[in-house]
Amino acid sequence: MPDVRDATGTQEIFLSDVDMFTKAEDAGKHLWYSVHEASKKFGGKVLFRTPEDGEWGYLVRWENGPKDWAQTYVVSDGADAPGFTASSDGDGLEVRFVDLD
Repeated sequence: MPDVRDATGTQEIFLSDVDMFTKAEDAGKHLWYSVHEASKKFGGKVLFRTPEDGEWGYLVRWENGPKDWAQTYVVSDGADAPGFTASSDGDGLEVRFVDLD
């Protein structure tokens, strides 16, 4: 299970694996729910954007969440699967899932 640290670096935040899914959309929705639940305790706003919103792939963004949470998440076990990839942008606030097909 991927885990990141809170903004102070003192508490672990456990986020759900998504490697059981085969589609980027399902992985994005599952991570969004996990981050949304974490945001209730650690603060911030969580967004889920899709190709219909003009995004490339499915994007989970945690505004005002822990610094670099997304970069920590995408390099952990359970963040991607054979059907899709997970990547993080430069600011470390969002994870993007993209189907490989």
